[in-house]
Amino acid sequence: MRQCEIKPGSLYSERLVTNTYANLNGLGPIRYTDIRFDMVAADSLECHIYLSRNKMNSVTAEVEGTYSSDAWGINGKLSYANRNIFLGAEELKVSGGAQYEWRQDGGRAIEARGEVGLSFPTHWRTNLMYSYQNRPEEYTRNIFNAGLYYTIHKPYSRWTHNFNVVDISYIYLPYISDRFQTEILDRSSILKYSYEDHFILGWSYSGSYSNKRINSDEQSYVNFGYMVETAGNALYGLSKLFDQAPNEEGIYEIFKVPYAQYARADINLSYNQLLAPKHRLVFHAGLGVAVPYLNAKTVPFEKRFFSGGANSVRGWQARTLGPGSYRGNNNLSSYDLQVRDIRLDLNVEYRWRVWSIIELAAFVDAGNNWTIREYDVQPNGVFKWDKFYEQIALSYGVGLRLDFNILLFRVDFGVKLYDPSRLSGDLAGTQWRTASNGLCWRDDMTFHFAIGYPF
Repeated sequence: MRQCEIKPGSLYSERLVTNTYANLNGLGPIRYTDIRFDMVAADSLECHIYLSRNKMNSVTAEVEGTYSSDAWGINGKLSYANRNIFLGAEELKVSGGAQYEWRQDGGRAIEARGEVGLSFPTHWRTNLMYSYQNRPEEYTRNIFNAGLYYTIHKPYSRWTHNFNVVDISYIYLPYISDRFQTEILDRSSILKYSYEDHFILGWSYSGSYSNKRINSDEQSYVNFGYMVETAGNALYGLSKLFDQAPNEEGIYEIFKVPYAQYARADINLSYNQLLAPKHRLVFHAGLGVAVPYLNAKTVPFEKRFFSGGANSVRGWQARTLGPGSYRGNNNLSSYDLQVRDIRLDLNVEYRWRVWSIIELAAFVDAGNNWTIREYDVQPNGVFKWDKFYEQIALSYGVGLRLDFNILLFRVDFGVKLYDPSRLSGDLAGTQWRTASNGLCWRDDMTFHFAIGYPF
């Protein structure tokens, strides 16, 4: 068994014992591992490994209430797991769920999801997923996804590596309302491309690093995460190899469906410093870039970035900031215009453990998102080296957290300080949101409810 790193005739090693514990306890059929050594001679040890059997089958049900981006919702999920489906520690998981969400503007969203995953003890995993979405923006979307993944994480290592060896998605939109077609898609061929049926075939690599030890209270520690992803390159090569003719818009297709081609990268870095017992200062920086090329005019909607929300610049609701100094009006015609190709987040947060489970926070956030190219429907949204720093939004606020160890509930109250959408037009000169510039409770202040720390 490769999970047992203790080999006959080898020297005793505490590291190999620790790795064996972690390897065996990571197998689904095993509930508990006990490794003991008996001295049989002056220079010899005899190893005994005792394994406790886990339940082979389990069924779980979850129901939760949600609040995100000015919308309330209820979410239910039912899942089944077999931890030894082929008698070799392979784990099968089958789950299904549904979510209903209603927004304060009267819109509602419905989503249903089904998923089947199979994990192997050799770090390989395969997954099939289907998702149905009925959006308040008046369209429905079906997403089919299949993938093959490989994970490298040595026991107690600070690094984790994830390889999406192949990731296939088919996005099908059976219904788009006349109003959405008129107000959104007919205004721009770029937006229209994002809401057409499309196919994605790609791969990605992601990883993470943390020097924080479990059950420790270090003076400082770093968390680092990153991801690179590309799609469409193999299909584009085949299209050229077989001299395939593009469609009337100059786009190559597979099975009469256009396929996306892009490169995408995303990094996040946070630094946590203990100032005094129960007092911490946390810094965070995040950057994302997505670039369409060759067979694509834009990155697929589900792969683009947005700013604002509980984990970004908290003076804005999600998807209501940017791109650049573009000013949206938070209705149907602007909601889908405020996601783009470049994302920047900079955050500083002071956390103070007041008593038991209660923690207070004060924060300052900065950031925005931008487009790679200039689009008529998003004036002042393109990234320019000589202007982007003027378009970085600022907000500040306070937060309350309830930490139950396994779950942390968070409420943040964010206030806009610098609003780049007021740099031009009839609002020019009011970008600094102070009492003298007409600070408004309705427009400049936002509450966020979330689970877990923002970074």
